[in-house]
Amino acid sequence: MTPRKLFRRRLFHDWKYKYEVWRQVLDWTVLLYIFFPFVVFVVVQYRSWWQEDSWVSHIPPVVILLFGIVFVCSGTLRVFLQEADQLFLWRQEVWRRSLIGRGIGYSLLQTGWITGWTTILLWPIMQVHLQLSSPAVVMGAVFAFCARFHLSLLKELIPLYLIGWRKWIFLPLFVILIGWGMSGIGWLLFHNPVWVGIINLALMVAFVPAIKKRLIRNDTFYHDISREIRIRLAWTSFLLQAGQVHPAKPLVWGKRPWLFPRSNPIFRQRNTVNVLAETILKAIIRREFRQYLQMSGLGLTVIIVVSTPVKWGVWIMLSILFPLWVRSVFREMAGSGLIRMLLKDTKEWMEGVEKASFCLTLPIALLYGIITGWAAFGWWGIPLMVITSGAVAYKVNGFVFELERVRWETMKEV
Repeated sequence: MTPRKLFRRRLFHDWKYKYEVWRQVLDWTVLLYIFFPFVVFVVVQYRSWWQEDSWVSHIPPVVILLFGIVFVCSGTLRVFLQEADQLFLWRQEVWRRSLIGRGIGYSLLQTGWITGWTTILLWPIMQVHLQLSSPAVVMGAVFAFCARFHLSLLKELIPLYLIGWRKWIFLPLFVILIGWGMSGIGWLLFHNPVWVGIINLALMVAFVPAIKKRLIRNDTFYHDISREIRIRLAWTSFLLQAGQVHPAKPLVWGKRPWLFPRSNPIFRQRNTVNVLAETILKAIIRREFRQYLQMSGLGLTVIIVVSTPVKWGVWIMLSILFPLWVRSVFREMAGSGLIRMLLKDTKEWMEGVEKASFCLTLPIALLYGIITGWAAFGWWGIPLMVITSGAVAYKVNGFVFELERVRWETMKEV
């Protein structure tokens, strides 16, 4: 056994595992009636993008910029380490460096593959509709490749040096800095692509010291293992969620939460509905607050950058999306013993969930409504949309959880 053979074996098992996962889903009926028609639809749409009057010509450039920021920040580094390696392999420096080095090389190839296909997909948008030259598009793709790989190396240091509140202070500043840098690169692509080429050359030269420094580090083993497990199970988790399989999550949280750190009552009146509502409300805010802020921030960004007629559609879509998200989180909690102990009456159960969902969605609905009303009608549209947003949030929550109540009653009968 050599480090090269060990890497090949682990890479083969990784591909085999992914193949087995997708084979459980993509049988001949799915391929024939869903996958192949979808491929044909994508090809037809892609051909239409090369026409000047295509619908993609109405996409604001800021949306492409946001996509670029998300793309360069979503890179991952594969090292193909396993838990048992700490018994033998981690003490053998030559084996460890060889395995990690081959994993970095594989990550480079994977990053180049993803960047290449993404560039081909976005080429008509950037060249036909944004009027970028072909060399500028290539320079932008090379920069995205270099930035994505460097950020995948840099993200490994975050859990080592930024813990707790330091992480939450640094990450927004980090994202703002990346956004500022991507904006500068976008400006250079339109005005002077040569400078982007010089920056790309500097980033490529920086590959060598960055990779050497990564090979020397030996304090990232447990973080590497955690990342490998998460990447390995990513598609499995996605397919389970797409199939409405929600494993039960305990309501006990191992860390002291920032919001509602004590179990003081939220609602003054004590009854079954209020107790269930505040239990769900505290659990969601304590555990899912990060995702709540991410969804809110993304929706806020979209509703700000789109045109006024589109704002109405985005406002309606987000008013429906948040109750559906609360419903999906609640379905994961439904297997908890505490929740099931409170579930004696489906009607009271759904009233409590609806009340918790309304408390979560109302602030966001009001914020989105204020922005839409001000853009459409000016200052007098703000109070109008405050009332309208509150009423829409109330009605949408009622409709969503009335359907959920019918679903649970049907499941009980079965």
